[in-house]
Amino acid sequence: MNILIAGNGKMGGWLSTILCRHHRVGIIDKQPVEMKPAENITLLNQRHEIGEFNPDLLVNAVTLDATRRVFEELMPWLPAHTMLADMASVKNGISSFYQQCGRKFVSTHPMFGPTFADLQNLKYEHAILIKESDQEGKKFFEQLFSDLGLTLHHLTFREHDERMSESLSVPFILSMLFASQLRENDHPGTTYDKHLQIARGLFSEDESLLTEVLMNPATLEKISGLKKDLDALQDAIEKKDASGLMSFIREAAQRVSPGQTKDSKTTSRSH
Repeated sequence: MNILIAGNGKMGGWLSTILCRHHRVGIIDKQPVEMKPAENITLLNQRHEIGEFNPDLLVNAVTLDATRRVFEELMPWLPAHTMLADMASVKNGISSFYQQCGRKFVSTHPMFGPTFADLQNLKYEHAILIKESDQEGKKFFEQLFSDLGLTLHHLTFREHDERMSESLSVPFILSMLFASQLRENDHPGTTYDKHLQIARGLFSEDESLLTEVLMNPATLEKISGLKKDLDALQDAIEKKDASGLMSFIREAAQRVSPGQTKDSKTTSRSH
């Protein structure tokens, strides 16, 4: 298969090294691509070269804010049979583009950052494949992710963004707030050390990636919920309401208990 990758950043560069093992890969970027010559990898410096490369699949690996624009810029140069693929961390704007473009597509989200993850050992990492994707595209990425040892999840566009607001946006926000309150980063305590390592891991990621995750529209609802819970905590502490604090702690503990399910969460305190 001929696969064209748009964007030669960390994700695009990593993906090209994976795909070139079994496919002919082309790379195109707004900046001149400089890399060591590699078998099965072709560097495209001009859009008119796309037709000659004749891609079966275009994988858009640029940042979220540029994803739709890059698709639109490259579309006139793509053969009619080329399938579109994205790896965006927020699908809100991408889904509407696919509805309008009239091409086959496959949408994925590798749930690991190329900065922080061990790209040589991904067996504990996850990836998401969007259910509305074309069957041929889904089959391709299912095989790729399986070969990499990733745990695969199938979600709709809407389910993806809702899930990301819980699994990414909230932890990111809490780690950022933790870091924002530090006046020095040398304190005793196991709990503190664990939070510090999580925060350092978070900030080792590209700022653009963190921004993509937080720009998810579903994040706003989670922020409102966090504000409400913080107000409740502050009120209980100010009133020296020990029973209220214990009630908050018990309900929070219940939500992270091993047997907790999505359905059972709806019976607990809601936002």
